[in-house]
Amino acid sequence: MKMLDSVTLTSHNLLEIIPRQPAAPPASLCLPEETALAIEAACNREAYAELYRRYATSVYRYMLAYTGNTHDAQDLTAQTFLAGLEGIAGFRARGTFAAWLFSIARRKAIDHYRRHPRTIPIDSLEDTPHPDQQPDQAFEDRFNYEQLAGLIRTLAPDRAEAITLRVFAELSIGEIAELMGRSESAVRMLLSRAVHDLKHKLSMAEQSAHR
Repeated sequence: MKMLDSVTLTSHNLLEIIPRQPAAPPASLCLPEETALAIEAACNREAYAELYRRYATSVYRYMLAYTGNTHDAQDLTAQTFLAGLEGIAGFRARGTFAAWLFSIARRKAIDHYRRHPRTIPIDSLEDTPHPDQQPDQAFEDRFNYEQLAGLIRTLAPDRAEAITLRVFAELSIGEIAELMGRSESAVRMLLSRAVHDLKHKLSMAEQSAHR
């Protein structure tokens, strides 16, 4: 995954904070590759560095969508990976590593909002394309990430959260369902309605611009 230049916390700097630990035994060959890597990361700093490289951009985009500014997004991204590094020994592979990591990111983002309330927070406030349509496919060609994040922050909270996790965090439907405590069908409905709302907001913005 290509790293964003604005994510300033490097894997080298991150891993200097936590002391080296003894090498881990080989992870089970029966586990998915990324799950095995996460288990190995409890004792292997380089394994966690690889997970950082894979997810830093997605976490940063998620935080940018949530906060609306790069400074806070960078800070919360760093906090997320530090907390993940400190807690990686607690990863039990009951779900995916991505869902585990974004549960940390989500808590960090919510804590940040509680300390710094926004006028229109992502977790506060509204038929539908085919449920199999990917929201990122529907909008990525028409918006850059910051423009899309601004629109998402005006949606109803559950719709905003679902589409942020899908578009910015790049999680699967199953991972979003696990993280939000919803069924996959409920997540698909939230995404579908969020896409509908965003299209409506775009249409209204375009009409306003041409008046």
